[in-house]
Amino acid sequence: MWKASKKFVPWKERKEVATDLKAIYRAETVEALQERLADFMENAPEGLEDSAKPICYTL
Repeated sequence: MWKASKKFVPWKERKEVATDLKAIYRAETVEALQERLADFMENAPEGLEDSAKPICYTL
């Protein structure tokens, strides 16, 4: 999923976003996943939050 997502992330912010996505991917429970995804959405770079919205609505 990172390969598909990184085209929406400015070059300077890719390392930070990759770290955040790793935390989401490694969530142990659905509740932890939803919490980490909500945190990510609050702090996501501009433009990326629009591409991540469909993921949030499927959980």
